Amino acid sequence: MKYKFENYTLDTERRELRCDGIIRSVEPQVFDLLHFLIENCDRVVSREDIFQAVWRGRIVSDAVLGTRINAARIAIGDDGTQQRLIKTMRRNGFRFIAAVREAEAETNAPLIMPVGKLSVAVVSSSAYDGDEELAGIAKGITDDLTVALARSRTFDVIAHNYIGSDGDDPRPIARELGASYLIICGLRRASDRVRLTVRLIDGSIGLYIWARSYTQGLTTGFVDQDAVIAQIAAAIEPCIYAAEAKRQREKPFDALDAIDCVTKALVLGKHRTPENVAIAQELLRRAIELEPHYGRAHSVLAELLGREVLYGRKPRRSTVRLAFEAAQKAVLCDEHDAWAHFALGWAFSMSRSPEAGIEEYRKALAINPYLPHIQYSLAAALSSVGEPEKALAELGEAEYLGAPEVYPGQCNSIRASIYFLSEKHDEAIKAARRSVWQSPSHIFSYHQLAVNYALVGKVEEARAELATLVRLAPNTSLNVIAESLPYIHDRETNQTLDAFRLMGIR
Repeated sequence: MKYKFENYTLDTERRELRCDGIIRSVEPQVFDLLHFLIENCDRVVSREDIFQAVWRGRIVSDAVLGTRINAARIAIGDDGTQQRLIKTMRRNGFRFIAAVREAEAETNAPLIMPVGKLSVAVVSSSAYDGDEELAGIAKGITDDLTVALARSRTFDVIAHNYIGSDGDDPRPIARELGASYLIICGLRRASDRVRLTVRLIDGSIGLYIWARSYTQGLTTGFVDQDAVIAQIAAAIEPCIYAAEAKRQREKPFDALDAIDCVTKALVLGKHRTPENVAIAQELLRRAIELEPHYGRAHSVLAELLGREVLYGRKPRRSTVRLAFEAAQKAVLCDEHDAWAHFALGWAFSMSRSPEAGIEEYRKALAINPYLPHIQYSLAAALSSVGEPEKALAELGEAEYLGAPEVYPGQCNSIRASIYFLSEKHDEAIKAARRSVWQSPSHIFSYHQLAVNYALVGKVEEARAELATLVRLAPNTSLNVIAESLPYIHDRETNQTLDAFRLMGIR
């Protein structure tokens, strides 16, 4: 349901509040309160009504209720003095007094994508003549993989009825289907077992980009087919981005199109050095200049801006504002792109509003559950709100998808943060150590190593890790650290700052 009042729209299905089409930052409980007041705008709602609807019957203090009412007013441009939209009815409760209308269903604007969008086709490598069981399994796998890949906005997925043969040259197949990349699936039987081989091939030159094999027992079908499909789908998108980045390596800057720019920016951003991130941002701004409605460029820019805050390179307030603007533009360009909602969730996380971030991450994963980097961010946000078990479960799912291969070091870095927040400092040290083995430039992992060593009394080890951290982030100081920390509670912030003081940082 959508409710419209003045220049605001409250979308209860997407749990979004927009002003003039731009998403406003609203905490989940404040959103619930707004929803309840607007839904019951024809009457005065009592405090008891609000407790039942928003707090599920739990009675809270007048101070807590007053804080939420004030936050709701601020979100819609009201205040306690004017009470232009939300009026306090003394001794009775509250009423939403603005004119409200239900929004009619709106036709989504056509998605505007840059010229030259990539395309993929999933092809079975054999007709399996005479083996109906194997042919049926092969068709199920190719169909399911096609559906899984269609959740991505990175490439078009081509529908076709083509069945190849082992040994076919992939280039004519790609030309015939109009596919940039082919995903060729082959099955072969060995007694009571079956082996699935999947190959990602550059359709223009026939080069293998990625390949995996899966061998399973054959009982009443291919066991754990959904899990295998998920692992394949999670690998395809980052592998295509990496392949495209290689292709564009020798291309001059002025010759890059919008997709080229985003592709190169994604690869550069993974290295996290200030020089690479600066070039990546320049590329993304060029992509936006070339294709203003290319949502992926806005979403990747939002992520990189947030990381600059996390690494202490940019001031929080002004940089997070820019990240929000980029993320909101990404959602406006394509609200059905998982990357757009991830970017908005990341902006919320960097503004120290993890609950709102969790909502956006869940929206993103509902659109496309095969993006492990979103599960990583969801895990970090869950740990921030005191749910470490759920956070570790999300990390486990991301690892099962094969994410450490594509995002080295990131999983263990977030695991270290979860353990730090749970005050399991020895476990945090182990996880952070694994992270820097996998990715030696992972700044936040050295941060975790230094802090957790200090907290268990190993000051010399802490100072050794601090030396590496300072080499990677020369501007490290207490002010920079305090500005960059994503924690929402004073305890974790104070613990961290005290640990750095112990190491001699001022």
